[in-house]
Amino acid sequence: TPKKTISYDSAESMPVLNRLMNDFKLRQDQASKIINTYSLVDIRKRLYDIHLLFINGNIKNLGAYTATNFGLSNK
Repeated sequence: TPKKTISYDSAESMPVLNRLMNDFKLRQDQASKIINTYSLVDIRKRLYDIHLLFINGNIKNLGAYTATNFGLSNK
């Protein structure tokens, strides 16, 4: 659910931004768009759910799945 915009360079959002890029294999522009579109609570919940699917072998391409889950195209 889209929420209020959060500056992606705020101290609170930096760990989530880094997690999106490092752990979930997104580009910086994709991670920034997610941070600026969704609440941090919603992002963390979705990442938790995606992580569970991934460790159980239900996701092959983590970056593509994560991008799609947040409504991003693969461009």
